[in-house]
Amino acid sequence: MSETRPPTLSPRPGRGRLVGWSVLVSLLTALSFWAATVELELEPDVFYRWSSALADAAFYVVLLGLVLLLARGFPELLAHRPARRSRASLAVAAAIVAGAFGFDWAYEELFGPFRLEQGIPTFWDGSRAPQFVANLLVVAGLVPYVEEQLFRGVGYGLLERHGRLLAIVVTALAFGAAHGHLGLLPAFAVFGAALGWLRAWSGSIWPCVAAHGVFNALVTILSVVLG
Repeated sequence: MSETRPPTLSPRPGRGRLVGWSVLVSLLTALSFWAATVELELEPDVFYRWSSALADAAFYVVLLGLVLLLARGFPELLAHRPARRSRASLAVAAAIVAGAFGFDWAYEELFGPFRLEQGIPTFWDGSRAPQFVANLLVVAGLVPYVEEQLFRGVGYGLLERHGRLLAIVVTALAFGAAHGHLGLLPAFAVFGAALGWLRAWSGSIWPCVAAHGVFNALVTILSVVLG
């Protein structure tokens, strides 16, 4: 009679990775709060400079490298799988973007135009359109992907074993804090919580990246158009 062996359990990331993620997010938060004080002294045309696009791209490429290092050996943490209910996920992502605009409008009506302090341009300079496009590609392409991998990818994946609700709340608060502005913390945290729920519901990072990217692009373009 052959002996029945128990099924082999897939290894799970150790607690050291969660500690590493926490340290990385803490350092990013500290850096963002420091950078926020410096941004107030920058020229208003910072979005129209090649140096801005190159510096931001370099920073987020390095950050992505650290995120991928945390996920090394556990590619499931990156959640690159196709989304469950793919069409519905895109519809939910669109609804989250619309809801984020509504929430931000109400929030800024109550507490002031904080987004002006996030380096978003409020005027158009046609003579430097290529620089604008380069910065927009970074803000609406690279930044959303890296941030989603850090929070809704690796962060959520490491915390999910402790419960989906905890993973959504913790990553949302970390996402808000990492943007380095106390006045905008509630707005970013609500957006992060919605994206965290979308990650849990869809099982994929891609709807979150799409929603985040579209939101960043629309905020930037509308800020330029509406001044």
